[in-house]
Amino acid sequence: RQFSEAFAQFNGVEYCVPCSAGTASLTIAMLGLGIRAGDEVLAPGLTWVACASSIFCVGATPILVDIDPSSLAMSLEDARRAITPRTKAIMIVHPLCRLADIDGFLALANEHGIPLIEDCSQAHGAKWRGQRVGTFGKVGCFSMQQTKVLTAGEGGAAITRDRDLYERMEQ
Repeated sequence: RQFSEAFAQFNGVEYCVPCSAGTASLTIAMLGLGIRAGDEVLAPGLTWVACASSIFCVGATPILVDIDPSSLAMSLEDARRAITPRTKAIMIVHPLCRLADIDGFLALANEHGIPLIEDCSQAHGAKWRGQRVGTFGKVGCFSMQQTKVLTAGEGGAAITRDRDLYERMEQ
């Protein structure tokens, strides 16, 4: 609980659910959002296997989207073209301490009424327009594996401002 409260406060949100790994944080985020079999989740084509495997874990289908070569994050334009009526979330990754186009992805998610999941496993503490990453979308997911910016050897966390989502993720 001490870590949960401190990590939520550090990121400027109300809620944090610590978990066993970054993959687990992505999985509980999708379970909390109600993503299930038959749903599609957009994920970058260049990232760690945890993104796709967590989508498979909830029974959904990962739709791999090409990256923007300037940021190495998911391409906003390719994501726009990949959205279908079955798309239930967009999972952006902030790779290698670089940031995805948060403004563009928020607008895209809002335009289609689908949640934005931020994988911040390589961007702990990074800011976009003065606000910490992981706090823009519906949920921010972190890994604390030994190669990450903040390490505990292993572990993860999911953060949110949404109390109902927090309670579902905690369960």
